[in-house]
Amino acid sequence: MTLDSQEKKEVSMDFSTMSDFLKCRKRGYYRHILNIVPDRTSKALVFGGAMHEALASWYQFRDEGKAIREFSNYWNAHVPPPTTPEEGKISLQPQQEDPKRNLVNGVNILSGYFKAYPKEPFQILSNEFPFKVFLGQIEGVSYYLTGKVDLTVRWNGMTYIMDHKTTSMLGGSFFKQFHPSLQLDGYAYAVKDIFGECDGVLINAILVAKTKQTFERDIFSKTEEDLELYVENALQIMWEIEQAKKADRYVINTDACTLYGECPYLELCQAKGDEMVINKRYKVEVWDPFMA
Repeated sequence: MTLDSQEKKEVSMDFSTMSDFLKCRKRGYYRHILNIVPDRTSKALVFGGAMHEALASWYQFRDEGKAIREFSNYWNAHVPPPTTPEEGKISLQPQQEDPKRNLVNGVNILSGYFKAYPKEPFQILSNEFPFKVFLGQIEGVSYYLTGKVDLTVRWNGMTYIMDHKTTSMLGGSFFKQFHPSLQLDGYAYAVKDIFGECDGVLINAILVAKTKQTFERDIFSKTEEDLELYVENALQIMWEIEQAKKADRYVINTDACTLYGECPYLELCQAKGDEMVINKRYKVEVWDPFMA
């Protein structure tokens, strides 16, 4: 146990950090203690990030051209043009491009979104709002939740957080994952703590497909009981993560190795944390919840 961990009186944590440690303690260790990520680009993560940048611009300026430029700039900054093995020349071969998550399709989806929602029925209270709110104390340590809310809106006299979700599988069961939700219940708690009220969550779902364009929304109420249960669970999760850090013990959850495809650290775990694999396959990237 280090002196720093012994004297720590405040812990701040966001949903993504909690989620990574919940999936697997070792995954949380690699991502948030060693601060490493795969050096290969995840098109799904980049596409979602680019869409969030575009929508943040859209709801601030209501300028289609500006929003599309935000999407393009983010995409081009994170996805370099493919190159051929010979002489590093740029290759435009279509088979190298994701048929759903690419620059052209992103622009098409955004154009469809602007047509689907030319006017909104709600008033925007905040856009890309960063927060840090107190959850409680355990053993003399104060725990805080941090993060950033896509939108806070006022609709028919009710206050909601609005969260943008891109997905390739939008169906009847898609919305079930958001009630309860460690992420969105936390956001609702933060908004209520800061704004004085939050009646629920508005999910803004955007289908990512090759040709089909679908945009759907659903609302979930968040009661006082829901938020109290969230605080209880979040505090316990944060405390357990801190105990793992103090013990310097990060247990591998093998059930999560192929969850939603493949864990980004599977290769590293298979190599028993070999530094050669880290140096060859990973890069340093410190997680910042306010920049996500």
